[in-house]
Amino acid sequence: MTVGERIKQARKEKGLTQKQLGELLGVTQATIQQYETGNPKPETLKRIAKALGVPFFKLRDISDLSDDETNIIVSGLLSEYKNISVPEALIISTFRALDIEGKIYVLNTTEMTGRASGYLSSAGSKNFKDAIELLRSIKEQKKECETE
Repeated sequence: MTVGERIKQARKEKGLTQKQLGELLGVTQATIQQYETGNPKPETLKRIAKALGVPFFKLRDISDLSDDETNIIVSGLLSEYKNISVPEALIISTFRALDIEGKIYVLNTTEMTGRASGYLSSAGSKNFKDAIELLRSIKEQKKECETE
């Protein structure tokens, strides 16, 4: 799926027309059409993601990220977790040892259980869903690479 197709899909999931998304971004419907058939610059894509309320990686092909973009994303994630506890570090270490299928399973199960039991906030649930989406995207891209 192209970046433009991802933008179109996310826009439709939010129930927005091209005109409405254009109004949110301060651009014309024709510009949105160009975004949905092309490959907008990263700065533009970040604005689109924010307007649609979706994570940047949902619109961007992860394999296309430059080293600088990857470093920015990773450093942003790491800054949130500077002071983790030993149990948290063990959980992270164990999670890293899983293959992609195992990670998706753990995240799905944890998100559903946490939400059902009331232990997980809506923001936490969204973070789980975003992580699951990212892992599924990576898995899909790996499959595509293997078939080429």
